[in-house]
Amino acid sequence: MDKCTSKSRNMSYVCHQCNRTFNSEKRLCNHKCSYCTECKKLYSTFQKLQEHKCKSTDVNRTTVTLHSCDIMKHGEMITDDVICTVLSLIKEECPTVNVGFMLPAEVEVLKRNILQSLPGQTIPINQHAINIHYLDNHWITTWQDPCDLKLKIYDSLQNQNRVTQLMPILRLMYDTQIYTPKYVTGLTQQREISCGAFASAYAVSCAYHKPPEQFKFMCDLQMRKHLYECIQNHSISMFPYSAQEEILKTKDESNLLLLNEIERQKNLQTKKTMIKN
Repeated sequence: MDKCTSKSRNMSYVCHQCNRTFNSEKRLCNHKCSYCTECKKLYSTFQKLQEHKCKSTDVNRTTVTLHSCDIMKHGEMITDDVICTVLSLIKEECPTVNVGFMLPAEVEVLKRNILQSLPGQTIPINQHAINIHYLDNHWITTWQDPCDLKLKIYDSLQNQNRVTQLMPILRLMYDTQIYTPKYVTGLTQQREISCGAFASAYAVSCAYHKPPEQFKFMCDLQMRKHLYECIQNHSISMFPYSAQEEILKTKDESNLLLLNEIERQKNLQTKKTMIKN
């Protein structure tokens, strides 16, 4: 996928490398760009790009080159083309989950009333659905969970005031009359600039049906490194989290089982005493 997402006033999406124009962000992100970033040459077709001899013949490697500077620069915002790539990888890994129903730029278009009418459909209510939303220089993850009919909102900065701002976006894609929005608390507080990596981590965790609040994810740099490796390998996986946190969780579960067993033994002993009497 090319680092080339932009919008013009007439709602065309232009690749800044091959100069092709598309009518939606999805088509832009999925198109096969024929520009070689190594030899700085534009080929007439994508096939000719693949046939030419250059270090970037591998298209996946070209994609990583385009994204690496956006991902690995600590202290800089992760761009929406990286977020779109994450959603695409999750969709490939978890085909039964509805991922990226609307991409960030498409939502922005609707919010600004550039289109004459809103879309006539929302995400089916019987599906697990995940999306990452852009809101005032911040990335937030949402998860439609049919198991409890909750629309869970994951915000790494833990600022519940954002819910009011986010609701108009959520109504564009979710049935909020059936799914009750729930702002999830207890997440690790992060610097604002880290939100893209953590929003991606929350989305992956939700796709695997693992509530993100059960994990203490690692620092920003480690998260960005994992994100880069996922795109490089074209394969998504759980983001790194503290092993100690998992150990404590296991200990808590063991202690609970032990307490239950002690209580069971006490009840059993009480019954035996009553029978003897």
